[in-house]
Amino acid sequence: MLSHPLFLWKKPRRQYKELKYPSKIDTQFSRVISVIIKLMDNPFTHHHVKKIMRQQLKALSEIVAQANDLFYEKNKTHDTVIGIMDKSLRKQGMNADAISVDCIPLNKKIVFLLHDEKPKLVDIAFGNKEGDISTSSQLQLDTLSVNCVVEFMNDYFK
Repeated sequence: MLSHPLFLWKKPRRQYKELKYPSKIDTQFSRVISVIIKLMDNPFTHHHVKKIMRQQLKALSEIVAQANDLFYEKNKTHDTVIGIMDKSLRKQGMNADAISVDCIPLNKKIVFLLHDEKPKLVDIAFGNKEGDISTSSQLQLDTLSVNCVVEFMNDYFK
C-alpha cells in the first residue's frame, strides 16, 4: 500500500491516481487548515480579545455614565453627551474602542480609548469636537474610578 500523500485511494484496491501537482483547492485548503491550527495553538485568539474588550468597554461605560450623572447634578448648565465608538474605529482600521464625553456648549470633548494591544490601559484625550487634541494621558484601567472621571470633567469642562 502506498503511503505517499500525492496518491488518492479509490474503491478497487489496485486503482489509484497519482497527483503530480496539488490542485488550487488543495493548496487553499491546506492554508486554511494551517491558520486554524495556529489559532487553536494560540490561547489568546481573536474571540477572547473581543470578549475581554467588550467587558472592559462595558465597565468603562458604566464608570463614565455614573460620572456624567454626578457632573450634571453639580453643573446643570453644562449639557454633556456620551458616545460609544465600538465599531466605527474598527471600520477605520483602528483596533480600539472608545467612549467620548462631549460638552456641546463649550465645544470640548474627553475621549477614553481602549486599545486591543494594551488591555489594561486607558488613553484619555482632551480636545474639541473637530478632533484637535490639546492634552492626553494614560492610566491603568483599574485605577480609573467615577471620582477620577468627575475630576477630569470638572477640570476640563469649566
